[in-house]
Amino acid sequence: MNNLNKQGFFSTNEFAKLAGVTKHTLFHYDKVGVFVPEIKLENDYRYYSYTQIEFFGVISTLKELGMSLKEIKAYLDKRNPKDLILLLKEKEDEIEVKINHLKQMKNLISHKVQFTEEALTIKDNHPFITTEKEELLLTTEVTKPETNKNLGLDISKHMSNCKNHGLFPLNSIGNIIHIDRIKLKDYLNYECFFTNVDNKGQNENIYIKKAGRYLNAFHQEGFFSTEQTYQNILDFARSNQLNLDEFFYEDVLLDDLSVKGYEKYMVKISVRILE
Repeated sequence: MNNLNKQGFFSTNEFAKLAGVTKHTLFHYDKVGVFVPEIKLENDYRYYSYTQIEFFGVISTLKELGMSLKEIKAYLDKRNPKDLILLLKEKEDEIEVKINHLKQMKNLISHKVQFTEEALTIKDNHPFITTEKEELLLTTEVTKPETNKNLGLDISKHMSNCKNHGLFPLNSIGNIIHIDRIKLKDYLNYECFFTNVDNKGQNENIYIKKAGRYLNAFHQEGFFSTEQTYQNILDFARSNQLNLDEFFYEDVLLDDLSVKGYEKYMVKISVRILE
């Protein structure tokens, strides 16, 4: 190819700058056969034509859609309008799933900020009454473990349940404990772990936390020293002649994302008032 003909083509460096990639990317694309130069000389010099600029944009678009170079090559080798429609519809569905995932993550972050800000305003653990809406809880039964190792296995199982339900590690794990356990001062013998969810989906382990008036108290010294806070709740209920439902809920406001260790967790303890 003489110098005059070369003027109508781009060298590897020139084309790489036009495409916004490195020349090593072009070498790799050539090696795997997904994008080859229009002219390749015996001295291994490569030259690209202006018609390849848009085609390279097609490859970049397919990469943005999450396709591997192998998938891109397979599609381009047999591309046609009907296959394009099928491909784009498939990618549209995948993007919708990603959008929903990001929306869930955004909502979770907003809730986490809200809970953490609320926790920073709490000054005491005096009981108080609120009116709450119905909540949906994804639950995992605790197998009444005899060892901390078994308790860890149950926590891991709940985290797997959350993952399968599309929840994120950012979600806090709460606890449900029967009132009889509290009266026996058995504060760590939980019935199940729970995590709040937005909908039931197809999961059979969704528990409905009923709407109504709730007696609450904040506990600021972690999971292992809740006795006094529970006693305050029971004393308050007795003094005000309140009948309590059978389950207490421990919602975690501050966890390992913001504090170091279980002993520094902040927990909101609540129980529904029977009317």
